[in-house]
Amino acid sequence: MRASGADSVAFRRQLMSKHPKHLAVLNAAAQHAGWGQPLPPCVFRGIAQFMGHGSHSAAVADMPKVDTVIVPSFDFWGGVGEPTICVVTPCVLNAIHAASAKPMHSLPLKNRRRVA
Repeated sequence: MRASGADSVAFRRQLMSKHPKHLAVLNAAAQHAGWGQPLPPCVFRGIAQFMGHGSHSAAVADMPKVDTVIVPSFDFWGGVGEPTICVVTPCVLNAIHAASAKPMHSLPLKNRRRVA
């Protein structure tokens, strides 16, 4: 996505256009975070999405803050605890990528040079 210059949320919206639950969770997280609004200097943002264990989850990281939103589906819920942890690392890594223009492909991050 970043290599193509596409906005991360717009790119995902295209992919999720035929998947209303995925799209609803993506839109809720993006709206809650104010995606598309100008960011303060030195603040970088990342987003990630996950579907598993009967749950759909998304998170946005505004470095260094990670925020999650619980969206009622009026359908079967597999859980809200474990599935949400699956999006934390990817959204933080996406925010680091936004800040540094360098993707992170391995963990742990403690052995990486910090972004200046």
